[in-house]
Amino acid sequence: MENEELQQWIEQVSLDHFGVPFTHEALFNSRLTTTGALYAQKSPD
Repeated sequence: MENEELQQWIEQVSLDHFGVPFTHEALFNSRLTTTGALYAQKSPD
């Protein structure tokens, strides 16, 4: 998914679920795209 697709998806979700247009710019965080958008949390051992 590219930034343009992300923007369109967020705009649609905003309208469908909140009933208001999303008027900001949505961009991927570069750290998320390099890790495949995965976040592993350490367990409190």
